[in-house]
Order: sequence, then structure tokens, then C-alpha cells
Amino acid sequence: MDKRPSRARTTSFSTALPAFGSQADMRGAVRRVARTCAALSAILGVIVLCGWALGIEIIETVLSGHVSMKPNTALGFLSSGIGLSFALSRLPASRTLSRIFAAITIFIGAATISEYVLGINLRIDELLFRDVQRLVEPGRPSYVTAIAFCLAGSSLFFFIGNKLSCRISQVFALLLGTLALTSITGFLYGVPVLYGSSIRANSMAFHTGIGFLVLSCGLILGQLDSAVGKVLTASERGSWVARRLLPALIIFPVLMGYLYLRPALNLGQVRFAMALFAVTLVVGGSLSLVLIGNSLNAAERRQREFMQVSMEAAAAVEISEQELRLITDNLPMLIGYIDTSGRFVRVNRTHELWLGLPANRLLGRTVSQVLGEAYWHSTRPARDAAHRGVTSSSETICPTIYGDRRVIATYAPDIDEAGDLRGFAVMVVDVEDQRRAEAALRQSEKLAAVGRHSSSIAHEINNPVDAAMNLVYLAREQVRDEEVKSLLEIADGELKRVATIVNETLRFQKRSSHSELILLADLFRSVLVLHSRRIRDNRITVDRRDRATEPFECFEGEVRQVLNNLVANALDAMLPGGRLTLRSRPATEWKSGRRGVALTIADDGKGMDESTSARVFEAFFTTKGFGGTGLGLWISAEILGRLGGKLHVRSSTSAQHHGSIFVIFLPFANAPPESINPLEAGAALKESGITDAAWG
Repeated sequence: MDKRPSRARTTSFSTALPAFGSQADMRGAVRRVARTCAALSAILGVIVLCGWALGIEIIETVLSGHVSMKPNTALGFLSSGIGLSFALSRLPASRTLSRIFAAITIFIGAATISEYVLGINLRIDELLFRDVQRLVEPGRPSYVTAIAFCLAGSSLFFFIGNKLSCRISQVFALLLGTLALTSITGFLYGVPVLYGSSIRANSMAFHTGIGFLVLSCGLILGQLDSAVGKVLTASERGSWVARRLLPALIIFPVLMGYLYLRPALNLGQVRFAMALFAVTLVVGGSLSLVLIGNSLNAAERRQREFMQVSMEAAAAVEISEQELRLITDNLPMLIGYIDTSGRFVRVNRTHELWLGLPANRLLGRTVSQVLGEAYWHSTRPARDAAHRGVTSSSETICPTIYGDRRVIATYAPDIDEAGDLRGFAVMVVDVEDQRRAEAALRQSEKLAAVGRHSSSIAHEINNPVDAAMNLVYLAREQVRDEEVKSLLEIADGELKRVATIVNETLRFQKRSSHSELILLADLFRSVLVLHSRRIRDNRITVDRRDRATEPFECFEGEVRQVLNNLVANALDAMLPGGRLTLRSRPATEWKSGRRGVALTIADDGKGMDESTSARVFEAFFTTKGFGGTGLGLWISAEILGRLGGKLHVRSSTSAQHHGSIFVIFLPFANAPPESINPLEAGAALKESGITDAAWG
């Protein structure tokens, strides 16, 4: 059962979750609120100044019978509002302009405080308009208002800067908000001391406290990277709850306290009002806890579902990892990952097979430590290209437990999102057999060229040999001296042998385009003629037995090449004085019932063990060292496979009976030529059976 999560399930899960808004959207909304607060502060100052200029008392006081907002106070709101607008803008000179207006705001507050503390009149209170109200100090803002302007100006001055400067600005803004909320609460609850009312000082106007609260909100919300800004602009559920509860927690208790203190609601009893206030706090707190609890429960459910999806995704990744490992471990090449310092980070199982070391002994070690400095240096061009972001390869020699092998090492760069190189994916392919095949092919082409050249030479030799034979014949007929005649007969015999060798060479190089009838005895004879010199020099005894006496239809050139390979191998395996056995006889392949002939080539050499016998038909497998190509038997099996025949081998290395026997089976009705894998043909020969008549 596939435990990997489907794409449909993942999509439905993501769409079912509640949307809390992206952080970018929240930051944009909070910044708009801050700009609105700045604009309201400036507008408040303008409206109040217009009220003073036009003499509209309701604009100056808002609440009839209460103290008015002084002109300097209105000027301070205008200055701080404009300064905050500049601070929130992205103008090049925003920092300078905001600090200029912050300094004006601080000056208004500090000058008023100095007048209260030092008991002096700086002639700034009625600089703009004359205050006709009978106050302690006409036109002078309250000391609470002066302190608030100092806090607002200081917060605005440090608004733009480093992290420490922003923290200082937030502290001043929070103090300003606390002071404003305290003044508003004093107005609502009828506590004059909270908004600065005293016998020796003016008090703060009600809409002045509202203005400072709006200004503090703009200063707090304007810094999105502050602690408060991060909480309010985040997209997590906690911020979603904070954005909804924070305004209610600030406004609701103050408003409820004001309403319950009204005589119309509390029936003139403070105890009754406090009881209602307590009930309201309980209900409000309970509702807040329910909202928070639901939010936390939803967050926990979301986390559990996310963990489930994560576990399923991890399981899917693990399965993919296993599948990838299965593929890479069974590829006949080295596949790994190395970091930029050349250390192994990941290897496949082929590393263990080639190098004879477990993976835990390879990981963490450098390539030069494992494969040697020569290999590491030879692959440098490929690594240099990978450093430039290009996949590249180098052909080099790689040491293995099977000896040095010629390989092609490919380096693929691993580039991260920033464009930096993290490491290399390395693939090392063994091309030793391919290069040997190419060398053998070149050697084969050279031998073929030599064969063609020898054919032309043999053809040219044939004519003078015939002429020499005719001259020897004429000389022998005319000479009467028996000794000379005897010498001429010997010369005639040698010339005939030369002519026979030349003719057999020409026949060996000839390739038939169609099958023809031949005698197997003639095939044996022609092959033995080519090796007559080696047979005579090594005192090899040839034992021939030709029981297949009927003409046999075959491709003479191909069969002659196979017999030549087998006889040459037999002579190579024997010591001087050995015995070469050649047999031909009718035979039947018992597995298919096909009738044909069997040709046996046997020697009494040292023989082959089982492992060697199992590989004699493999391409490039040779026991002759540099003297052999390992292609003779492979080509022979391929030729016989095309002709519909088979090649079987038996060998022994025992002291009493040693040597090798190769049996060729050729059917009477040749199968049409087809492409057969020589290795498969060799394996099929071992699985097939030939009747005992084939062994002689």
C-alpha cells in the first residue's frame, strides 16, 4: 500500500485552514492606520486653530463648560502630525524633516514646563491668539499637555534610526499613550487630577487627550519592526487574536466604567455600579478566554494535521530515497556526492565493490585519500569547469581492487539559490573494456589489412612458382645424372608444397556469398597445411579420423576460420611432442533433433579449470597475456551462431587425463543467418547436448 500523501489531499488540507491574512497585507494595513493617525493629529491642530481664529467656542472646547484646547497645543498637534507623516513617507529627506518638526514639538512642551517650574512667562502663551477665559495663566497649556508634547516629540525624534533608536521611540510612544489614556479616564470618571486640573495650573482639554491617544497610536504602529508592530502584523493566530482583543481591552473597560458611574445606570449607588462593572469584566474576560481557547485549539488541530502531513511527506521522501538508493546501488558505475573540499558526502554500493571499503570508511574522507593524488589531480579540469557551472568529464585511471581501470569521471555542479557552489555530483564510468574493444578492433582491422595484403602477395607468388615448377620439370626430363635428378625431384616437391600453401592461403582469405558443397577432409587438410611448419617444428602428432565422408554444404570461408582458430589454440596449449586429434562424423543434436556433422578438435595440453572454461567465449577474455586478444573463440561462437551451429568445450587439468576438446556441431539444413549474442551462444552451447557419436 502506498503511504505517500496525494496532491489532492494536501491541497484540500491547505484550503480548509482558516486564513489569517498574509504578513505583507497586515503590514500594509497597519501602516495605513499609522498614516491615518498622523493625518488626524495634524487635522485636529488645524481645526482648533481655525476655531480660535473664527472664535467658534465649540471647536475650542468640544465639551461645553470645560477648558479649551490652547493655540500652542493645537500648534503642537499640527507639528507632530506633519512630522509623523514625513517619518512614515519614503522621501530622501524624511528623517531630517521629521526631526525638525519633532524639535518644534519638544520646544512647545519644554518651554511650557519651564514656565511652570521656573514661574516665568516667556510670552509664548498668547503669541497667536488672546485667551479671554479667566484662567490662572491665560493661553498656557496644562503641565500634563506639556509633558505629553515632550514625550511625543522625543518619540518622533528617535523614530528613524537603528534598533536602539527605535526602541527608545517606542518607550516614549507607550508612555504618551498611557498618559493620554489616563487623562481621558480622568475626564470620564470625574477625577480632575488625572488630566492636570489644579488651583495653580490649567487643565487638559478632553479632545486634547483624544488627540494624544491618536498620536501615540500612530507612533506605535508606524514602526512595523518593533515588538508591538511584529505582534500586530504577523500572520499567525496569536497576532490574529491580538488584533481583535487589543482595541477591546483598551476601550471596553474604560467605557463600561464610565457608563456604570452614570446616575441613570447606577441608581445613585456606587456599590451597584461596581457590581455591574465586576460582572462586565467577568463576562468580557470569559468571552476573551473562549476566543483565545478556540484559537489555540484550532492552532493545535492545525499543528496535528500539519504533523500528520509532515510524517506522510517524510515517509514519501524515505520511500523515494530507498528507490533512488536501489537504482544507484545497482548501476555499474561510481555515483557519489562530494563537497567543495573534495570530501565524500554520499556514495553508492559500487564504491564498496570497486574499492573494497565499507561506506562508513569512505564518508568524510577526501577523494585524494581514497583514490590517490594522481587521480585527484587528473580530474582537476572537470572540477574547474564545474566551478564555472558547467558539467564536464575527464578520462583518467582509477585504482580499484581489480587493478587500475580506465574511467571517465563526470562532475556536475550543485548550485544553490544564491548562485554559490555547494558541491559536486560525481559519476565515474568504467571504459576499460570499451577501450580494449576499440584497441582490439583496430588490431583486427590491421590483421584484416595484412590478410588482404598477404592474399595479393600469394597471388603474385603463384605465377613465378608455377613457372619455376615447369622449369624444374623440363630440367628433370633432360638431366641424365641420377644425383642431379634426385635433387631436382626434391626441389619439385618443395615448389609443390609452396604452391599448395599459396593456394590454401588464397582459399582462406576468400569469403563466400553463398554456401557450397565441400569435403570436411579437405577443410582439415587445408587448415593443417597452414600450420604445418609449427606442427613439424614442435613434433606434434596429428591423429585424423574422417567418418563424415559425404560432401557437406556450408560457407567454406567461415568454417575454415573457425577451424583455424581452434587448431591454433590447440597448438598454443600443447608442449613439444603433443598430440592433436581431428575428428569428423555424422551427429544428432538430441535437444532439437537436428541432424548434421560434428567436428572435434582435441589436444593433450595442460587444460583449463572450470572458471576458465566458463569464460572462454567472453569477448576479450584471454589466458595468453599480451599475446592474445581474447576475440578468437568469441568470434568463432558468433560465426557458428549465424550458421545455426554450436560450439561446445570440455577440458580437464588432471594429471592422468589433461587437455581440451572443442566440438563444432553444424546442421545439414543451415538456419538463415541471424544476429546472435556470442555470450548467449556460448551459454546455449553448454546447455545443449550432442549425441555421443559426436565425441568419437
